Amino acid sequence: MLNQSNAWPAAAAVVLAVLFPIYWLSFAWSLEGSFEAMLIADVSTLDVWDLLFVVLGALEVAVYLFLAREFKQRLNGTTPAILLSLMAMMVVIFHASVLADVAYALGIVTSSLATLASALVVFSLIILFLYAVLGSILAVSLFLRFSDLPTTLKVFSIGLLIACLLQITVIFAPLNVLLFPALMLVLALHFMRNPDHIDVV
Repeated sequence: MLNQSNAWPAAAAVVLAVLFPIYWLSFAWSLEGSFEAMLIADVSTLDVWDLLFVVLGALEVAVYLFLAREFKQRLNGTTPAILLSLMAMMVVIFHASVLADVAYALGIVTSSLATLASALVVFSLIILFLYAVLGSILAVSLFLRFSDLPTTLKVFSIGLLIACLLQITVIFAPLNVLLFPALMLVLALHFMRNPDHIDVV
């Protein structure tokens, strides 16, 4: 039976798994030319896709913070909890880039779209790189206690390392459009387990 306290993070992980590929694949389909050209088109408009971008960030942060709390309270994992919190922080910073759209729409930003888009590209790459580094460290920290983890977290740790390495390469990062939702579904299964059945490290 699903514990009530786990219902919300499980639901958040499932919704995130569904919406994540919808958002990023729609971005790919609308791509005309370079990634920078796509960003220029995105920044020049403020629409429902920007709202979805914010929703995705909120869901991801919620999932990470709940998992961090679980590690801290029931899995004796202070280090993973800290790393998950830092990853959540990177997600907040990355998704805060939507403020550039708002600022441009309100006329606060006076620089050209090309300049703004270039700045966003650099900003995004830096934040995503830091996120991937933190995720890799988290995966390694989980490997150190691998035999004591429940199966769902074993699968998650392996998948997380692969996803982070793909992100670091940049060129293979688009594969995470499929891998990331799978990892969220694994976490959803983990959250749906009865807490009494989770192995304690």
